[in-house]
Amino acid sequence: MRNWMWLPLLCMPFAVFAQTPDEDEERIEQIVRERYGPTQTEIDALALQGLGPDGQPLIDPATGLPVVLGADMVLMPITGAAPAVVAAAAIDPAAEAAAAEAARPPVGPIQFEDLSKLVGQWVKLKTYNGRVWQGQVKAVKGNEVQLTVTQRSGAALMTLKKNAIASLERI
Repeated sequence: MRNWMWLPLLCMPFAVFAQTPDEDEERIEQIVRERYGPTQTEIDALALQGLGPDGQPLIDPATGLPVVLGADMVLMPITGAAPAVVAAAAIDPAAEAAAAEAARPPVGPIQFEDLSKLVGQWVKLKTYNGRVWQGQVKAVKGNEVQLTVTQRSGAALMTLKKNAIASLERI
């Protein structure tokens, strides 16, 4: 066959399987969710279930235990400074802070098991792949630790597994 005889076949339109607008919108939403995380509406819905933005239970920084929602508990965003909590019995804040500090491991090298005592404190860790991270311990769940690390554009919440951490240090 001569080459010019193939020309009509090349000009014929081919069926293209295009996505519907709804499928396209869902794909865009999935990409945005993967890149930026859940929306504020989704975060609020998770908070009402006692879960954080990552779908894990909310952790009380004071105890390191999951928060148990009660019927009288109201979740609301805090703007500005946190409200003062009035205790039933007057406790000396300086004595309470000294007792909490005494229960924490000293500054320097620590073990992974010590991290649950350091919620809210700053640590420095090195992973087995050589990365060094400094951050504030947000939660410890089983064999994972969540750190808030500061980066150029702000802060990020990182979750690292125990078997990825080569060394830990309280700073």
